[in-house]
Amino acid sequence: MIRQRGIMLLAILVTACDKAPGSPALTLLEERRIPLPDGLVVRQASFGEGGEIVGIAEDGNGFEVDTVGRLAWIGACGGGKWIAFRKVGDASGVEGLLDDPPRVRVCRSGNAQDAILYRTGALMQGAWDGARWAFIIKAEAGERFVLADGGPARNGSGSERRVDTLLRLPPVSSYQDIYLTTSQHRIIAGEFRNPFRMWAIRALGEKGEALVLTPSPELRHSLELSRDSLRWIALSAFAVDSSYVQSLADLNSDTRILARYGNSGEPLSERRMTVPLGFLAVASAEPKILAFRRINSPEFVIYRWEWKRTTTQGK
Repeated sequence: MIRQRGIMLLAILVTACDKAPGSPALTLLEERRIPLPDGLVVRQASFGEGGEIVGIAEDGNGFEVDTVGRLAWIGACGGGKWIAFRKVGDASGVEGLLDDPPRVRVCRSGNAQDAILYRTGALMQGAWDGARWAFIIKAEAGERFVLADGGPARNGSGSERRVDTLLRLPPVSSYQDIYLTTSQHRIIAGEFRNPFRMWAIRALGEKGEALVLTPSPELRHSLELSRDSLRWIALSAFAVDSSYVQSLADLNSDTRILARYGNSGEPLSERRMTVPLGFLAVASAEPKILAFRRINSPEFVIYRWEWKRTTTQGK
């Protein structure tokens, strides 16, 4: 039965990002499944530098799944809940983001060292881009900014970090919180709710230069016409080579929509599928995508992606 479900899911995903006959299609091949404890709700997860998976549960506690599938909980030494974190150095090294005030914490052998990122506002989201932390700050006036950790403060103090402002986000409604992902040297901030806009920033590019991506008018119109348009949310977005892929979900069913965009932000395709699946991260050094799936029980699924050219009928 598990084998049959895997084949069915693979067939759905192979066509989910296909653009048009004769053009390259993004093909996802299921490579590995990792069972997770019942009741675990994953808020975010990513591939670690050593092949492990690190993530944060809905309750704010961090965890690691090692290369053989063993799960271990990783707390923020010194107290607090992780906004985002990663493993560094040896097995005991952890670095991550915490709020109140927004700061970077480095934990080694149980000892915590904090460096302040921002003295006011709330830290909403954070992600490691392979070289530095990117994060979203909600200022006291309600404005949102995407910033990046610029390293030690110019005064040389180890207790404060310099930050670079990458993007000032436009105003959004109170229910339209922003998500943040990083993949293939790009930072993506996006709206959880309609109109599902996204802003893609080159991780090491000039600050303020962002590519705006918006679903096609046809897709937005179809979602707005649904019986309850607020049931649709964006799960994530990620970069794959020169494309962007956005994952939308119906909160009342297992229906998912994968929307694909070109390198200039133009909508290329939208495909629906019925699978209880959410994409979480793209590996930086390998063609792998991490997803969270719940059929009978929760599990991580690792897909290997590749481009395949479809053939037109009669050729």
